[in-house]
Amino acid sequence: MVVDTSGLHSLMIRFCWCPRALSTNMQLFDIGLFPASFTLLKTAFTFVVLDNFLLDNLECRTSAMNYYSKLRRVTSSIFPHLVPELMRVSRQWWQLKQLKWHGFSHEKPKPKAGELALFCPACPQPSINVNLADRNAANPAWLYSRSLVMDSNFKAEHLYPANPTDEVTLTNGLGFMHVHRHQDKCYVWYASNFITGAARIDGKIMETLWAPLNIILPSARGMSTPH
Repeated sequence: MVVDTSGLHSLMIRFCWCPRALSTNMQLFDIGLFPASFTLLKTAFTFVVLDNFLLDNLECRTSAMNYYSKLRRVTSSIFPHLVPELMRVSRQWWQLKQLKWHGFSHEKPKPKAGELALFCPACPQPSINVNLADRNAANPAWLYSRSLVMDSNFKAEHLYPANPTDEVTLTNGLGFMHVHRHQDKCYVWYASNFITGAARIDGKIMETLWAPLNIILPSARGMSTPH
């Protein structure tokens, strides 16, 4: 069963069994198909439908359930329930794209903590874009400072999963930078309460920054923690 943007198609696929032939999984990848299972091949998703779902989710805020329902209607308006599950394969596809974008597509080494997170060139980072070795009059210590602005968006409350023990992590936090309160041990290291010279300023600038992010809530607030 091949799932595409045009619906579901029941096709007969004959694999190559030559001595030097690739594995069945790799043969499917070569023709643009992502298998739904790596042990018992019965269903495959085209790369086109997986990219189309990610684009719909990003730009149109289409949830996996709604996109799933659309595929069912495209396939058959009489029996729309005869469609395989999409969520797991789309997460695997998104993970592979992250590895590719961050330079891990053709390398064996596994990414380290934070190496799948987006790099911020504007943040002063020693040995990367800031040279703190020479602290003379031309480069005083107060030239660089870090400002943390915190506030709460109560519209963006995350929904807790019904069965958290069933959640499966694909990257195990590699897309996050482990800082203030992400882990308990990081609190005493990075909390501004314990940083010498840190100051607190009361302001309301954050509302103008996170207000545009409310448009992603329909697709983000229901995501599981591993997602």
